[in-house]
Amino acid sequence: MDLPAQAVVFFMYQKLIDSLGWETVATQPDLVDVNKVKKAFLYNTASNLLTAQLPVIDPVKGKLFPEVRRNLNYVIQFDPANYQSWDEDHIGEIWLDTGTFKYFWYEQGSDDDRLVNWAKLHPQSNVQVKEWISSDLTPTQYNALSVTNEGITQGITGTAQDVFCNQKSL
Repeated sequence: MDLPAQAVVFFMYQKLIDSLGWETVATQPDLVDVNKVKKAFLYNTASNLLTAQLPVIDPVKGKLFPEVRRNLNYVIQFDPANYQSWDEDHIGEIWLDTGTFKYFWYEQGSDDDRLVNWAKLHPQSNVQVKEWISSDLTPTQYNALSVTNEGITQGITGTAQDVFCNQKSL
């Protein structure tokens, strides 16, 4: 069995009193290795035409839609910023915080179960996409202004985090 690095495999055994060894009760099926899928497409067998190219995605394993991934600088579970040394070079960078993602386990059950649950986020997930900005406002001031028409007119939108860096050079 080929296993990816850091894979976890589940086996359950039972030992019957009158048997000579352990009996396998259940095992986890092999997981899909999306790196082995080179391309996916829809093909019309009636017309012998390629209908569409499909992206290969598996968000649990970090494989996102190319359009999404292209617009992100960071896709990780923790805040990559070093708020004591980050400067204007990082303004405008986008971070997808995957630390709050919870998925339905979609590599078990029938093929129909897998299809229905493939890449499906659990309702308790909290999808957060964050952008580093520069502002003269504190997070509290920013958040108060961002919910007003005046703030929206000024391009002040979203919710600022409490973690920030106060650096000004004269």
